[in-house]
Amino acid sequence: MPNNQSHKFHYNIKDRIKSQDPNQILSLIGLENGMCFVDLGANDGYFSIPAAKIVGVEGLVYAIDPDAEALKRLTKRGSKNHIDNIKAFELSAEDLLPISSCADIVFIGNALHHFTDPLAGLMNAVKMLKPHGSIFNLDWKKTISNEGPPIDARLSEADVIRLCNKLGLKTRICDNFSNSHYLIKIWPT
Repeated sequence: MPNNQSHKFHYNIKDRIKSQDPNQILSLIGLENGMCFVDLGANDGYFSIPAAKIVGVEGLVYAIDPDAEALKRLTKRGSKNHIDNIKAFELSAEDLLPISSCADIVFIGNALHHFTDPLAGLMNAVKMLKPHGSIFNLDWKKTISNEGPPIDARLSEADVIRLCNKLGLKTRICDNFSNSHYLIKIWPT
């Protein structure tokens, strides 16, 4: 089940963009100008930086990750790209979070399987949502692959749905998303 180790595998950026194009994914989940976006498990900003460009100066991105070095890289990349609408917090998803009821979208990209307590992380994600907000979980399918975390560290779609059911959350799997990843929309009832 979950593995809270930092990302120990190497991403080939060209291959990652083929299977996880951040702009395409953020568009698919409905991110728009002026929204508040939370990247829970932001790492070095693979999704946070493009999200900040999409939400623009009217919007805000909260990047949350327990890895201080990853957040330094995120902040550096943001500054280099003249992006100043990202607020980074060095916290785990299970920590008491400094934000609540403000997010249009909470995004968990390739991170839920890293949470020490995925159930607590999902509960915190719900607390961050505005009324009618949504959580999106993008993660590696639990199939054989040369990329990504070890198979036994991954959460399957069924694992995530079981966690959501425990919290009384609704779920919808985005069909035929990719060969290597699944995308699940999650929202309170």
